[in-house]
Amino acid sequence: MDEELASVSLLTRQVYVAADSINLARDQLLFFACTVFAFVGSALFNLLLPPVRTSTALRHAVLTTFGVLLLFYCYGGTQTCILVVVSVVSQLLMQYAPANYMHVLVFIVSMGCLAGTHIFNMVFHFGEYKVDYTGSLMVITAKISGMAFALHDGVYKKAESLTAEQKQLSLARFPCLLEYYSYLFNFPSALAMPMASFKEYATFVSGASLPADIRSGKKRLFSNYLPAFGKAGYGIILLGLHLVISPMFPILDTAKEDFLGYSFVYRVAYMYVAGLFLRCRYYFAFVFADSTVNAAGFGHCVDKKTGQSSWDGCTNIRPFSVELATSPKTAIDNWNIQTGRWLRYIAYERFPWAPRVATFVLSAIWHGFYGGYLVSMPFSAFLGEAAVRVRRRVRPYFQTSSSRALLYDQITRIGTMVHMNYALTPFMCLEFWPGMLAWRNVYFFGTFTIFGVLLFVPAKKRPAPATATANGVVSDGSNGVVSNGSSGSNGIKPHSQ
Repeated sequence: MDEELASVSLLTRQVYVAADSINLARDQLLFFACTVFAFVGSALFNLLLPPVRTSTALRHAVLTTFGVLLLFYCYGGTQTCILVVVSVVSQLLMQYAPANYMHVLVFIVSMGCLAGTHIFNMVFHFGEYKVDYTGSLMVITAKISGMAFALHDGVYKKAESLTAEQKQLSLARFPCLLEYYSYLFNFPSALAMPMASFKEYATFVSGASLPADIRSGKKRLFSNYLPAFGKAGYGIILLGLHLVISPMFPILDTAKEDFLGYSFVYRVAYMYVAGLFLRCRYYFAFVFADSTVNAAGFGHCVDKKTGQSSWDGCTNIRPFSVELATSPKTAIDNWNIQTGRWLRYIAYERFPWAPRVATFVLSAIWHGFYGGYLVSMPFSAFLGEAAVRVRRRVRPYFQTSSSRALLYDQITRIGTMVHMNYALTPFMCLEFWPGMLAWRNVYFFGTFTIFGVLLFVPAKKRPAPATATANGVVSDGSNGVVSNGSSGSNGIKPHSQ
C-alpha cells in the first residue's frame, strides 16, 4: 500500500483503489464520486425536508453542514479552509466597509485570491489537469462579488439609476450569517456550477419559487425528479463519450510535426473531433451540476411569454445548441450561461468605458492565465464580429426562398462548427505554443478567414428605409430588427467564457 492510500479514510481508499483498477486519475474519480453523493443527497433533501414542512433555518443549516463536509471530503482540510477564509474576509468587508466602495474591496479581495490560486497552479502544477479547490473557488468568487454588488445597489445607489435586473437582484441588507454561508457552501452547488444570485437561492430555500399548489401543501414536489434524473443520465453519457473517445483523439496531437503528414481535410476533421469529445468533459460537469440542483428542488421557472413552467432556471449549458449553432453568438449564448450572466452584471453593465474590454479582462482573470486561454478569448470576439458582418451582408441574398434560407443555415452551421472549434483549440491545449502549432498545422485557415472578413467586409451596411412592422419594431433592412446593443439571451457581446 502506497503512502497516499495509507493516509486517507477507508471510503476514499476504496475510491482510489477503484481509480487504479480502471486506470483513471484518483482525484478525478474522487470528484466524480462526490458529485454523485451530492446528487443523491439533493434528492433525499428534497424528499425528507420539503419547504412546506421544514423551517427555512433548518434547511439552511443542513445545506451548509453537508456542503462543508463534502468539500472537506473532496479537497481536504487545507483547501477547504482557504475557501472558508476567503468567505469570512469577504463577509467582514460586506458588513463593515463603507457601502460606497465596499463592493470594490470585496471584488479585489475575492478576485485577488482566485488570481493567486491560478498563478500558484501554473507555477507548481503547470499543464496538469488536476482536480482541486480552484473550481469551487471560482464559483464562490462569482457568488461573493455578485452579492457585494447587489448589496451596494440596494444600500447605496438610487433605484432610478439601476437597470431592471439590478433592481431585482439588489439587497437592502446583509443576510444573516447562516443564509450567507448556506448560499456559498450549500452541497448541491458546492463543487461546481451553477451560480444563481442570492435572491434566487433564498427563494429556493424558502420554497417561494415553487408552484402555488406545492407551496400550499396540497401537492408534494416530485415534478423535479424526472428532469433531474434525465439530466443526470445525459451527463453520464457525455462523460462516457469523453472517457472512451477522447483518448483516441488527443488534442495535443494536432500540434505535432507529423500531423502535417495527413491531408488538410483530415487535419481539420481530427481537430474538430478531438475538440468535441474533450468538451464533453465540461458538458458533463455543467449538465450534472444542473441535475443536482434540480434534484434538490432548485431551478423551477416559468416562461413569462408562454406561461410554461420548466426546471431550466439554473441551466448553465445546452450542448446541442453549442455544437449545432448557426452563428458564434448562438454558441456563446448557450455556453456557460450563468457565468455570462454574472459577467454582464459585474462588468458589462458597470463599466462606462470599453465595457467589452472590461468583460474580457474579467473573464480572463476568472478563468486563469494559461496562454491558450488568452489567445482563444479575444479571438472568439473577433470571430463573433466577423460573423455579424457576414450575416448582414450575405444573409439577405438567401432569404428569397425557404430552400435558399435552409441552405444558408446549413452553410453557416458548418462554418460555425469549424471556426468555433478552431478558436477554442488553444484554450483546450492550455499552453500558448501548442495552440499556435495546432493552428500552424492547419495553415492558420481560421485566422486568415476571420481577419480577411474584418479587413474587407464593411462593419455597417448602408441603412435601408425604416419601416414599421406590425408589432411596432422598426426594421433596418439587415436582420429584421434594430439592435438594442445586446448580443443575445445573456446580453454580453461575443467573447469566450
